[in-house]
Amino acid sequence: MFSMEECRKIVLEFINGTENREFAIKKCFECLYQKTGYRDIALEALVSAKEIKLVEDYVIYTGDKDLTKEEQLQRIGATTIKIYEEKDLDKLEKGFINTLRSFPSYKRHPKNPDLNPSGKEITYVLGGFAALGNPGSFHNPYVRSIRKNCREKVEKLLRSHVLTYNDKKLREGYNLEMLYDRMMYRKAGQKAVAEAWHRDVMVKNMILPDDEIFGGWINLSRHPQYFSFIPGSHLNIRQYDIPHGFDTLEKRETAKAKKLGKDPKKHASQMKKLISKYRYKLVIPPGHLCIFPQYIMHEVVAKAVNHDMIRLFTGWRLTLSKNNLYDNDAIMDAQSVVPLPGSMIPPMYSKNHSTCFLGVPTISKLSVKKSNQEGREQWVKAFVKDINLLHPTKTVRKLTKDLDEAKGMKRKMSVLCDMVQHYSKDNPMIEFDCKHFMSNPNHKISLGVFKTNPKDNKTKTNLIKWSEENMKNITTFRKKYKKNQGEYTLVDRHMKSLLEYEFPMYEEYNDKERLLYTPLNLFQRK
Repeated sequence: MFSMEECRKIVLEFINGTENREFAIKKCFECLYQKTGYRDIALEALVSAKEIKLVEDYVIYTGDKDLTKEEQLQRIGATTIKIYEEKDLDKLEKGFINTLRSFPSYKRHPKNPDLNPSGKEITYVLGGFAALGNPGSFHNPYVRSIRKNCREKVEKLLRSHVLTYNDKKLREGYNLEMLYDRMMYRKAGQKAVAEAWHRDVMVKNMILPDDEIFGGWINLSRHPQYFSFIPGSHLNIRQYDIPHGFDTLEKRETAKAKKLGKDPKKHASQMKKLISKYRYKLVIPPGHLCIFPQYIMHEVVAKAVNHDMIRLFTGWRLTLSKNNLYDNDAIMDAQSVVPLPGSMIPPMYSKNHSTCFLGVPTISKLSVKKSNQEGREQWVKAFVKDINLLHPTKTVRKLTKDLDEAKGMKRKMSVLCDMVQHYSKDNPMIEFDCKHFMSNPNHKISLGVFKTNPKDNKTKTNLIKWSEENMKNITTFRKKYKKNQGEYTLVDRHMKSLLEYEFPMYEEYNDKERLLYTPLNLFQRK
């Protein structure tokens, strides 16, 4: 056996030579990816070979990106696989839209299944990320067929990938489990909320130390999509050792700065700028699937596009376990919403929607800057525009005319009170406190309005109104407002199963299909 120093000398000789250089590079990457052997030597050797760069304790891949699929996954941290041909794309897009129309949770216009009974386009989930959270989106025949096709191609890639493992126990014992994930339907003009550099991580007590979990998605639209990440940031890291949830760069660097006695905010900002210089955008062509270790450092980019974006997220687990992450039989039998690979339950709306954009009229003070006459007139104009859009009744139109004719701010505030009381009466919400509003000329009223499409003012709504207009009554619940100041109705943030709602079920999973979601040995299935 060689000592560590002898190994170091041999590896560096290979790396800096020519004859065995590629072999040495290959073995060093395997060492870092598989978390085995003398990893410090592998790091030093790959830095010397200019294949990676160390930015503090972050590994950045700087080598050639023209690699095999297996090498891309191992060294860069992400790759793509063609699942469908170009000729299939039209059928895929139509199938996606027809699947949306099959969801039983939503109210629909009798003449157009894409509209709600009010004649507005159905928004299937709130938030710019636009990943669906209704039970039907996980179990319909469309996504089940796509997952099956994806499994066949991913299994082939991971089989070749696992053959490189040095640990015989993993090489021969790894099972592949296909995980559920969400459909995404992001309309033109929508954009996700930006999420800075982070790693997605499983709850530690749900996985084994040697588990590898991969994320990704299949691009089901006619336009390229992109995955923004730091190449190589998965190397020399074991998923099991990372704190679960979202392991953000900012959180990690802030904690580090405090220990070192540095300014946390300044240090985290500097590290973000430093790491961002190595950003890499992987192109996912139409019909292709991207796959990457779930814990690679990546970001969600807040950028709207001028076309509808559709995809199906996917997840994969390599494990020595024979057991599923979740109780798949119960999930399949009830056709319920499935926890994500990171263990979170997909919501129908964010917590922010239920606080800032609920739809209960609230009173607040104008800022000092806006408390002059011009500022007061601006908020009144915006408020009237919103209430006429949200509640276009004959009474609201009449009160709007009265407001135009009103003299003085006190009279205007009185008309606004009448307007909000009418709005509250027709929408089963909370009684509005006119006395409190009238007590200060610098008070303003907020209806908690947001746009389901940021570029279209006609899509303005609030959580209560969206729930009432789009979701069937069986999916909603009554909730008390503050200290018993009234009640309102919302759709379940985390929806129940099709079985619990007594909705029509999709075709039940047969034994053969259930096996697709079961951890099975990569090579016994060959």
